[in-house]
Amino acid sequence: MRLPRINTFKSDPTGWIGSGVMLAFAAIAAWRWSQSELLYFALTALRDVAAAYFLLARRPALTQLGSSRAVEMLAYVSSALPLTYNVGHNNLTNLGAAAANCVGIVGYALATFALLDLGESFGVAPANRGIVRLGVYRWLRHPMYLGYSLAEAGFILLNQSNAFLWLLSTALYSLRGRRESQILRS
Repeated sequence: MRLPRINTFKSDPTGWIGSGVMLAFAAIAAWRWSQSELLYFALTALRDVAAAYFLLARRPALTQLGSSRAVEMLAYVSSALPLTYNVGHNNLTNLGAAAANCVGIVGYALATFALLDLGESFGVAPANRGIVRLGVYRWLRHPMYLGYSLAEAGFILLNQSNAFLWLLSTALYSLRGRRESQILRS
């Protein structure tokens, strides 16, 4: 796989701004990993670094159809929300951490394959950069969001107070997926 070329700031300033935001999220995830030693946060940091790169290399949107700053902010809030999960501190058992790490690996594997399949079509906020129908997108409509939701489900194993946060995060992924579907149908 050949990596796409990075766009200039002048040709895609929002891609550069989004990339900076995702790198900040990566730094927070790396810090959370150093504090909790949960693999999930290390994978989140890698996800955010990869997202930052693909935001710099994305192709221009064909259409955004009424995409507003509110929709863009919702997308970034949705991307940041997983950084707020409670790891359970002292009640973290080896079995619970191992189960959470396994669920995280499976979820992030799916999300990573989806990101690689999207390549230059990746964006955080919904926009039409072309429909991708290869790889995991042959079988699933929004595999990246499904992977993230699955990976985050492991936090319920660590601390049941995370259930509300997981439901909120999954609802935001669902909203993002519906908005993307609307844009791609147009």
